[in-house]
Amino acid sequence: MKKALFELKQAPRAWNTCIDTYFKENGFKQCPYEYALYVKNNGGNMIFVVLYVDDLIFMSYNNEMIEEFKGTMR
Repeated sequence: MKKALFELKQAPRAWNTCIDTYFKENGFKQCPYEYALYVKNNGGNMIFVVLYVDDLIFMSYNNEMIEEFKGTMR
């Protein structure tokens, strides 16, 4: 897996497949109109994550969701 993510021509595709699978397994829904946008709704609280190449931008009004997300992405 490490080689696929860093050394091959298919590395961007492998990274995208890996992160997409992670998000979907952890309750995020992918936006049907913008494939780089993922949303997780937890009892009225929402967190939005945007994937740009190998960077993640995330936002939420709920600090607990932000801290949980940051902890899982380490």
